[in-house]
Amino acid sequence: MSLPDPEIKRIKITDISFNDYNPQEMPKEKYQGLVGHLRAVGFSGTLHVRPREEGEDPETIKTPYVLVDGEHRLRAFMEVFPEATEIECSIMRGKNGYMTRKEAIVSTIAFNFQHGEENPIKMAQALRLAIDGGMLVEDIEDLTGMKRNRIEAFMEFEKLPATAIPSFDGPQEGLPKLKGDPIILAFAIYPEDRALIEKALSQQQKHLSPDTAIEEEKGKCLVILCQKVLGEFVEETQQAEGEK
Repeated sequence: MSLPDPEIKRIKITDISFNDYNPQEMPKEKYQGLVGHLRAVGFSGTLHVRPREEGEDPETIKTPYVLVDGEHRLRAFMEVFPEATEIECSIMRGKNGYMTRKEAIVSTIAFNFQHGEENPIKMAQALRLAIDGGMLVEDIEDLTGMKRNRIEAFMEFEKLPATAIPSFDGPQEGLPKLKGDPIILAFAIYPEDRALIEKALSQQQKHLSPDTAIEEEKGKCLVILCQKVLGEFVEETQQAEGEK
């Protein structure tokens, strides 16, 4: 069943709230490119918004409309056109009237999955909101195009302790990025391959200090295994012998 076309309307910028679950992040260079594009050709297209639902926390959502897609375009628009008071919007519709918060979360996930710029931690949080709101994994697959194994891979990030989750905001302006800053790599594997990987990491882990944090151990083990494959790994004992 196709949904009704969205309603196109100019809306006051002060009447639009950013949503609290957007999993997309845009690198600074790409954002500056967006700003430059707006300066050169102006704003085209529309933002996607939904009306605030009855019963939503007025302390969280204080405006009549909530952004579904277009956060970075809106931020760039406000930077380039600070005097503007309105912007063209598509008021999105759902199965039973205007789009609900639950439908909007899945729609935002779909937009960001297509853009390919998602933050895996925020994506996991957005997926959790959708599932807790009553969406089945099968529904998310149908509505976003994401495969079950990718959805499950994102959900794995929820299981990480807070100390193992690095900041995705990057270094502060003017400060150099430390060489040791951690990052998270996300990729999908088949369930039957997981045991093989865990076994290899476990065997390599036996050679590391028991005082090393589990999260750090696994990352270090993976690096060592890759170094061995590439022939770039030298055991510490070999290094010590060579220095004698």
